[in-house]
Amino acid sequence: MHESALVITTYQALTWNLYLMPALLFRERYTEESEMRKCFLQTRVLAVLIEMFFFTESVLSFRLAGLCMAGVSLFSLLASASGFGLISRNFLVPCTVCARLCQIPAIHIANTYALTHKTSKWKFKALAWIMAEILATAALLPGLNRLLTQPITAFIICGLPPFILAVLLFQKGKTDSSFLINGKTKKDKNNIEKTRLSLKITALYTLIACCLGTCGEALNDMIIDLKVRNALKAGNSSLAMAYNLAVIFAMSAAYLVESRADDLKKARHRQLFVLFWFATQVFRSFAMPIIHSGATIVLACTVLLDKFAGPLGGAALDASLLELLHSSTTTSISSSEKKSFDNKSSTSSMRRYGLQVGGLWALRSGFEKVERPVIQLFLLSQGAQETPLWLPPLFSAGTATAVVLILEFYGQQVE
Repeated sequence: MHESALVITTYQALTWNLYLMPALLFRERYTEESEMRKCFLQTRVLAVLIEMFFFTESVLSFRLAGLCMAGVSLFSLLASASGFGLISRNFLVPCTVCARLCQIPAIHIANTYALTHKTSKWKFKALAWIMAEILATAALLPGLNRLLTQPITAFIICGLPPFILAVLLFQKGKTDSSFLINGKTKKDKNNIEKTRLSLKITALYTLIACCLGTCGEALNDMIIDLKVRNALKAGNSSLAMAYNLAVIFAMSAAYLVESRADDLKKARHRQLFVLFWFATQVFRSFAMPIIHSGATIVLACTVLLDKFAGPLGGAALDASLLELLHSSTTTSISSSEKKSFDNKSSTSSMRRYGLQVGGLWALRSGFEKVERPVIQLFLLSQGAQETPLWLPPLFSAGTATAVVLILEFYGQQVE
């Protein structure tokens, strides 16, 4: 159930970006595509901000999450109909907003499962990417593009997956009437209080998860995405086809490696993954001038490397952050039990200003969704086609260094 929630919610967001908006370009609805893209990006930022503050200790009903996903299905249909001109364009913005906001309960169910089980989400995200890219590639093929860009086909593709998840959540609600966001029961209030970390750990986690994160990769990604979009607007689908095929192949390989990585739990493997990810970002950054000159083969090679290294680097970042949260929680609890009353008061006072483990994990899960929309909105507003070559490697170096050091210092197996 939790894996299904993660795959479908990720797939739903990718479908809008990789299939629905290119379909509007193919139908020459440029104004609607531009409005939908900007609205989708702005709404995603808003939804993530709400999502980060949505994390609570109260009980969340599976059936409520199922009802919200049914709403996602309905609003996706209305937004698609508005984009294709079947209903008023006035429905486009409010329906896109509602479709994004209604996904929040299901997203939190998936995120909390990852937190409580110390497992990376990237294996399931890679699976969602493969599904969405296969669909996007099929929509570019001469024999299928006219069929797959029809409004009725778009309704099925955008509306069916969230409806399936809604049914699954309702079925889960029959056996599990409620789901506690932080994975505890109502009686475990003391345990919930012990998950509050110190201000120092909170600040360190926030620096790595939000200020560094995968911003280096996101900068490179958005420049490539805008180049592919501009080629589609000009009627050139060969660049998008090369991009999609490279993504499908690379993500499939990354999925297999990440599935195997469940058996390779040593921190050393994650360190190697993040170093490989860093080297990939450096190569992509300095290959940008060649890509801008129109070298399709070089673009396909950089995409192939990135979409293989991206999930591995993201999983290594998640693993290090999860290790930091779980290890810091254990250390904080055990040390406070050994201290005197005065020291306990000092520790409690310090932890009072930190955030709970669940809130910090929601912060990272939300911020990784904001990185790319914010960068793309900035590039679109400035009309920029590139960034300084040194900027993505700088961010990537900070992330890789933090991941390697955390895994080295804590030295435990990443589960």
